[in-house]
Amino acid sequence: MGSGPLPPSIAGVEQAQSPEPGPRLVICDDERLVAEGLRGTLEPEYSVAGIAASGAELMALLGTATADCVLLEVGLVNPSGLEVLKTIHALHPGLKVLVLTIYEDRLIADTCLHLGANGFMPKSATADELKEALRQVLRGDRYVSPRVPKSSHRSGLAAAHLAMRGLTPRDQEIMRLMGDGARPAEVAAELGISRVTVSLHLKQIRRRLGVHSARELVRYAVLVAASVENGTYGGQ
Repeated sequence: MGSGPLPPSIAGVEQAQSPEPGPRLVICDDERLVAEGLRGTLEPEYSVAGIAASGAELMALLGTATADCVLLEVGLVNPSGLEVLKTIHALHPGLKVLVLTIYEDRLIADTCLHLGANGFMPKSATADELKEALRQVLRGDRYVSPRVPKSSHRSGLAAAHLAMRGLTPRDQEIMRLMGDGARPAEVAAELGISRVTVSLHLKQIRRRLGVHSARELVRYAVLVAASVENGTYGGQ
């Protein structure tokens, strides 16, 4: 009895092998919708090994998951994103880190690169730019989005964001104190002004920086202060 053609389920075994999984990513962002959106944008070209909502979650995840690159929102708090970046660089020196953040600040970008990041880009970038940034970072190149202003020789807060140059000296002093962890009442006591005056300054700062909430302003102030401390810029 001659043998007939093999059933498609058998004949197609060799051709039906699953494609090789893409580079493995871990996403760290404290906004879950953003993280899930990134997963949807990058899969299946990339394999998302896990999502973390904080620095502590990220470090725990990196202890068990195998990853080629971390997408890190550097605006994290407790611990700060910059502290997380330093820890990644110390404990996982071969792991690539692409900072993907809401900030387009040169000072913050330079500080992240100084602390071990392999790339920096704002969340205002397109999906195509994100994928190009990942390709460059994963092959060992450094990537900085063209959306980030070019290097500035200015010092302190004025180097962090173009709009910072429009802040008054009092505004910058309030930002510095908030970056050091002071609450509005403590800022008022430190500067010898009323809480109402502090509140008026904070509204003015938010308007000039385009920051939409008090929480976002606090995060920004902490990040700027840490950037000045850890980066390659001078003092205030």
